[in-house]
Amino acid sequence: MTINEKNLEILGLGAILHDVGKILVPLEILRKPGQLTEKEFEQIRKHADYGFHLIKNVHTVSLLVANCAYQHHERLDGSGYPRGIKGDEIHYFGKMIAVADVFDAVTSNRVYRNAMLPHPGQSRSIQMVYP
Repeated sequence: MTINEKNLEILGLGAILHDVGKILVPLEILRKPGQLTEKEFEQIRKHADYGFHLIKNVHTVSLLVANCAYQHHERLDGSGYPRGIKGDEIHYFGKMIAVADVFDAVTSNRVYRNAMLPHPGQSRSIQMVYP
């Protein structure tokens, strides 16, 4: 892809801040080791909207950065959130951050499961050890 320097800065900042809305989600929900209830999952889904509103109120930051936070859980088939938009309705920055976010989620340890190997043919999950 050819992305000019200004848009690359916007994409980078959008990627860094895409989950900033999680600061408004209760920690006991974010760190819950078991399956979330529907009500708890509703709280998690709100982080995209929270992030959008937090970022858009920073007038020195492009609205497109806020849109990255808003759209990073949208899916091409319309099954995502918060708006259920699909295809070309999703900005390509949102699409790129979504791919990176899913890759990170799958290959990172979570409170509810160990990280998985990032290549085909994996036969086991991996346990990461942090200092």
